Amino acid sequence: MCGIAGIVRLRPGPAVGQEQLERMLATMLHRGPDDSGIFLTDECGLGARRLSIVDLTGGHQPMVTDGGHLAVVQNGEIYNYPALRRDLTAAGCDFHTTCDTEVLLHAYRAWGLDMVGRLRGMIAFALWDAKQAQLLLARDRFGIKPLYYVEHQGVLRFASTIQALLADPTVSRRLNTDALHELLTWGFVPGPQTLFHGIFKVPPAHLVIVQARTGQVQQRRYWDLPTAVQSQAPRTTAEASARLFELLRDAVASHLQSDVPVGALLSGGLDSSGLVALMRRLHGQTVHTFSIGFEVPGAPQYNERPFAELAARHLGSEHHAITFTLADFDLLPAAVSHLEQPLASATFLPLYRLYAACHAVGIEVILTGEGADELFAGYGWYRGERLAHSLERLPAPLRRRAGRLPGAWLSPAARRVLALGATADLHARYQAWQQIGNLNVADLLNPDLHTAGEATAPLLHPPASSRLGQMQALEAQTRLPDFINAEVDSMSMAHSVEARVPYLDHHLWEAVMGWPEMWRQAWGQPEKWLLRKTLAPLLPAAIVQRRKQGLASPHSLWWQQPRLPAWATDAISSRSLRQHGLFQAAAVADLLRRQRAGQPGIASYLTAVLSTQVWTSTFRVSW
Repeated sequence: MCGIAGIVRLRPGPAVGQEQLERMLATMLHRGPDDSGIFLTDECGLGARRLSIVDLTGGHQPMVTDGGHLAVVQNGEIYNYPALRRDLTAAGCDFHTTCDTEVLLHAYRAWGLDMVGRLRGMIAFALWDAKQAQLLLARDRFGIKPLYYVEHQGVLRFASTIQALLADPTVSRRLNTDALHELLTWGFVPGPQTLFHGIFKVPPAHLVIVQARTGQVQQRRYWDLPTAVQSQAPRTTAEASARLFELLRDAVASHLQSDVPVGALLSGGLDSSGLVALMRRLHGQTVHTFSIGFEVPGAPQYNERPFAELAARHLGSEHHAITFTLADFDLLPAAVSHLEQPLASATFLPLYRLYAACHAVGIEVILTGEGADELFAGYGWYRGERLAHSLERLPAPLRRRAGRLPGAWLSPAARRVLALGATADLHARYQAWQQIGNLNVADLLNPDLHTAGEATAPLLHPPASSRLGQMQALEAQTRLPDFINAEVDSMSMAHSVEARVPYLDHHLWEAVMGWPEMWRQAWGQPEKWLLRKTLAPLLPAAIVQRRKQGLASPHSLWWQQPRLPAWATDAISSRSLRQHGLFQAAAVADLLRRQRAGQPGIASYLTAVLSTQVWTSTFRVSW
């Protein structure tokens, strides 16, 4: 795990300077406290900070071929590097280390750009080909690892963090007003945009190819989800469960490759408990596990501690439990500085605490359960979409009557979907499910901003084999990389911890997404029913049978306090709101009044405003 950075000239000009790269690397000490290095030519410079996980002594980066024709920096892990290394050795390649990064150099020489499709893992890397004067940027299939870039004054800069790009004082800190609309609609900023004007994310499953001598920059997709049901899909529940177990075991085994101890987050839910059970079965060692309990007066529904303790006892883990209280919201400014973009959800705060606990115990690699809900349609809105689609087949009078059912029966999101009608395309339906609420964004923004742009629905690439598959594809291309994976990466790396996500193994996804949708969602079955059946022999019945809870953060209750901490009160004060000029002070005050009066659907907007205000101050953003 590392932080990588680099500069490449797109037109004739001064040689790339070492001091520029040193400034970029200095902002990423937390991503790589163990080592650092720089490679320089007149046209290109690469830099890396390293958190040593594999080949602790021999994995220095950048790695360079004899003669310096190729150089590479990598962030992440290539889980199939031993198999690739064997293939390349058989083809005559001579390796000097046992580090996975060296595989990239030999794979590029052997297979060219096609080598990216052979990689299994979470990875973002940059490879400089001096003979071609070409820089290759690549990001893994699900965007687990971040990679940002900006073109400015005839130079392209890239890095694992936005902070590293801003180390150059000439890079703009101007607000992307279109992305602000996205934030207030979705709760996060979908890629390839960021909230900084001109700074972009390399999209998941894409290459960015930079020709230094012509200045040409191209993007190329190298992987897609399956678009049709496989002919060899399982036909019985027993067959599907057996095949899924082998896929899961293989994914977890690949993610355990490490020269340092590997621990796990353990919420007591199905996904994380299943991972720890498979870890124990694979290597038989005691696993360090970490959970967070919530002590929030009047809100016991947030606390999963009893289930985490049950799972830890059953699995024999060395368990570390920490407690989250409303006072932990004071960590928000520090956490936002690592997020680098504001969010409308505060789930990053428990994650920030969890990974701090991992670091304190000395565990540098953690398995975590993100991705299971996306693959097995575990979120409630998947069930809601299926129900809404069924209601839309009713005669119009009955459909209108269904839309007037009491609020407890239909969520606000479900009402938005039903209001669209059966003819609405899946992009619009997905947007209706994912909106953070029903407020008109224009009413909240400075009038000089709200005409600058509007949130747009995500684009589906490519069409999937079923309605459910298309919704899952949209999720995998938007919310998964740009909210969930970004949150996990930034909060774990804030504490120099590598978070690994076995449920996002692309072999697992290619198999399961190529099966009929009944194996992911079926009438009369609970969410993730096949995963439950597959993991049932390994776990207590109470964990297998419990409904999905998911990591939450009690930001709604925090906002209802009669008195907020001084830093938060100042951030949303009329003075501060006028100073930054993004939000209307009267509208924010009205939101706070409605929140304290108990009106639902408000807290996410307040959290978005607060985190944006903190972000604007932290990064000195202008518009």
